[in-house]
Amino acid sequence: FDAYRYIPDSLAYWNTTRPYSFFNFMLGTRSESRAELGVTQNIRPAWNVALLYRKTTSPGFFKIQRTNHDNAALTTDYTSPGQHYALRIA
Repeated sequence: FDAYRYIPDSLAYWNTTRPYSFFNFMLGTRSESRAELGVTQNIRPAWNVALLYRKTTSPGFFKIQRTNHDNAALTTDYTSPGQHYALRIA
């Protein structure tokens, strides 16, 4: 099931001036679907928090191949005032 998880090395970190959100939906063969939702906002000018959610469903091609996965990730990005230090947590 590793193919469905969020990998910490592949997560994006944002620095936004306004709250930002996105929604992505894909529909495949035999009712396969994948929906992804992300919300990010700067709490302070140098501190950002993001929440990601992904749902993957498929009835499968074989009798007991059905899948239903929910994934969530929370990331934060902080930069010190002098930009000497940066902290990224996933």
